[in-house]
Parts: sequence; C-alpha cells; structure tokens
Amino acid sequence: MTNPGFESKLTGWKNNGYTSAITGKSKSGIYSARSGTAAGGLQQTLTNKLVAGNIYKLSFWGKIGTNSVSSMVSLRVKNSSGGIMILENLPVLSTTYTQYSIQFTYPTGATSVDVAGIKEIDIVVTKRGDRLIVEINEKDLDNVELHWRIEMPGVRRTTGNLGVGQIIAEVQNTELRVDLGVGEASVALLGN
Repeated sequence: MTNPGFESKLTGWKNNGYTSAITGKSKSGIYSARSGTAAGGLQQTLTNKLVAGNIYKLSFWGKIGTNSVSSMVSLRVKNSSGGIMILENLPVLSTTYTQYSIQFTYPTGATSVDVAGIKEIDIVVTKRGDRLIVEINEKDLDNVELHWRIEMPGVRRTTGNLGVGQIIAEVQNTELRVDLGVGEASVALLGN
C-alpha cells in the first residue's frame, strides 16, 4: 500500500469526503487520518500487485470518537469486470485505539483490491401513515453493503428502490414492486 501510516498525509488515498490528516492524535508517528462528523472516508485501490493463491493480512489500528458514530474498514477483492470476489467489513467499535485485522487468500482471477475506511452510514426509518420508509443517506455509496430483515404481519405491498446494486428478497403474502436502475433483483416467494 502507498502511505499506510499517513506520514505523507493523504498521499496515495482517494478522499471520499470529510477526511483530513491531523497531528497529535495518532497511535504512532506524527499523522493520522480523521473523518469529520459527516459521511465520508478514504479509499485506496491496489491493482495487479498481489499474487493469486498467496495469503495476505490487512491490519490497522482504529478508534471512533464516540459510541454514537459508526465506522468501518472495508476490504473488497474484485475481478477484471468489477465483480466482487471477497468482501469483508471490519466495524471499528472502540473509543480507544484497537488493532483490527483480516486474513484472506487472493483468488485466481482477481485483479484489484480496494481498502476503504467508511464513516457514518446514516439509516433513517420513518413511518408515514401505513408506510414504513427506510432511507440510506451515505456520501460514498460504492462502499455500502447492507443486510437487514424486516418482519411485519399483514404487509399488503412492499416497494424497493435502488439506483445501482443488488436486491435479494424473500417475501410472503405481499405485492412486491422493485425499482432498480442498474443491477439485479432476486425474489423468492415463501409460503402462500
């Protein structure tokens, strides 16, 4: 990786917003990277630098400012068409520096690795009349993977809207509408 310890400030990293190199707060060295209060983070892509079949380890020290913020580091191994072959998300949960790591085997056919630090995925759930609305407000949507399960009795209609990505749904006794800009939807009917 280029500049893994941020001693050259943010050189080598793509700034996805609200992140800067600061002094006086690092685990070691002079500089560390810090994301502000809004969504954003850093990203670095390694292309054709790893060898198929070799085992690699991503390790970093991280902390969050308060327990009310969400933050994670995402590792994505992709093939030449951009398909994700490996996806690992490491949530940063401690308000004191803690070491996090993931070990992975670089697969045959892989061409790049993305490492991204992401902060503040904002999920808002609201109820309007008989409608439940789940909204995701995130600046760097390329790095978001969400999994959730919502169980409600007697749901008459379910609608899903997604600009780019993939929707995988299991539904029962409901009318389903999916609006998907680019990507794919897979729906399984459970029971009646």
